[in-house]
Parts: sequence; structure tokens; C-alpha cells
Amino acid sequence: MDRRQFSWLLPAAVWSGGAGVAQAGAAPGQLESGVYPAKAEHVAGEKRTSQAFLTGMLNAGLRLEAHESVLQPGAPPEETRKHLHSEIWFMKAGTAELWVDGVSHTMKAGDMGLVVAGGMHYVKNIGEVPVSYFVLAVGPPE
Repeated sequence: MDRRQFSWLLPAAVWSGGAGVAQAGAAPGQLESGVYPAKAEHVAGEKRTSQAFLTGMLNAGLRLEAHESVLQPGAPPEETRKHLHSEIWFMKAGTAELWVDGVSHTMKAGDMGLVVAGGMHYVKNIGEVPVSYFVLAVGPPE
């Protein structure tokens, strides 16, 4: 899937024209339209915290996950990995390195980063202040 195809997928995944509303007897994990308050913050690694909003399935058979992560200065990068899903980062504060398939990109507050499914990647705080970003992961169940 290239970026153009993904750009068409994202709005359909996030806004499914009302199709995301679970019907009576919907499968467990089926997401419904509505508001999802942040859950309690938890430690997600050395100098790293995370706060989940939602994880579940859209009617289109796609899994959607949303959370916020905070990386303190000096936090080690997460493990380099790839997924079946695509990930989008919305930078809230700080400066981070988004490393994708051997290429380093700098993300600052207000930027958006994207890794399409299958891209080897990691995110690392490269600044002197905490990095905060929201993550949307969209793709098949894993």
C-alpha cells in the first residue's frame, strides 16, 4: 500500500459514515461512535509513559488503536520493528527522530509522521525536553 492509497484509507477508517456504531449483539471489541477519555497513564519503558484512548475493531474489519506517548530526554529508542498496520504520529511537543527503513526524519510539535504497514521504524526523543505525541494505528488485526 503506498501513501496515496493510505491517505484514502484513513478517513474511511476513522469516519466510517456511521458504520462504526456497534449494533445490538456486536462482536466484542467492536468500536462505537462516541467519546473515548484517556485511560490512566502507565510506564511503557525506560523514561517512557503511555496513555491509551481506545483499541478495537471498526466494521470494515480494521483494527484501530489510539494512544498518547511521552518520551523523556535521554529515553532509549523503542525497539526497531514493523507491523501489519500503518502508524500515524501527531506531534504535540518536543523534537523526535522518526527512523524509517534506514532514513532518519525529524518531527517537531505540529508535525505528523507516517509509517505505512511493513516499514521498519522507531521513534526517539532527540531534544532536551519531553516529547509528546498521539498515535493512531490502523490496519488488520495482529
